[in-house]
Amino acid sequence: MTTEAIHDKAMPDEADERDTEAEREAQHDNSVEISWFAALCDDDYRYLGVADPELASSWAHCRDITLTAEQNGFDNILLPSGYTLGIDATAFAAAVAPLTERLRLLLAVRMGELWLPQLARQLATIDRILQGRLTVNIISSDMPGEILESAPRYRRTLEWMKVLRMLLDGESIDFHGEFVKLNLDPPRARTVSGKCPLFYFGPRSGCNAKRSYVKKATTTATSNPTSGPVSAELARVPVPQSSAILMRWRPSLTHIAVSG
Repeated sequence: MTTEAIHDKAMPDEADERDTEAEREAQHDNSVEISWFAALCDDDYRYLGVADPELASSWAHCRDITLTAEQNGFDNILLPSGYTLGIDATAFAAAVAPLTERLRLLLAVRMGELWLPQLARQLATIDRILQGRLTVNIISSDMPGEILESAPRYRRTLEWMKVLRMLLDGESIDFHGEFVKLNLDPPRARTVSGKCPLFYFGPRSGCNAKRSYVKKATTTATSNPTSGPVSAELARVPVPQSSAILMRWRPSLTHIAVSG
């Protein structure tokens, strides 16, 4: 591919970007999403649980996983985030984005790890490189070197999610919470749609913490006038002990998958 072709592909006309995003959302709303997993955290195995140095996370190995997922028709791919193992998810997303044409990237972001204004600029920039194909996996785990109980971690996550969404929606911020105290205008860098990308989140703590997290996230979504309605079914989903919950949330669109 020539340099001119790459440039043309990466910098589409604004009207074309909006049309493409609208078509993608219309298709996404009426389909089941089939996703894959990029082993950025040294978690690729030939035999489950048996470490293989040849499969350790690297740019080349994880790039090949991502491009193979696109070639095989997957809709999205999770880029997990760790600290002790593997490679950085945000840097990898920015590097691999220009190599993809259709695949969405589900970038894992730990709430509280990056300063919100910088995080918003990073996500908006990567979404631009992807021509509107970025999705965000919200992580509520401890920061490296930190131990924090589930309840305050989830409260921090909710504040981070709310302010991050406002920044990516192009809103000015005047927020004074328990964890976030911020007063500033949104960054000039915006996503292709001009709105916050789709959030996915999956709490893994005890049953009560999960239910509280789901309920509060629903309240946060419905109380934000820019977010539109969120299905009332979300608040009534039973979350059993020892289950994993993955929620995909955007205005007027909520998908939930719970596995026991």
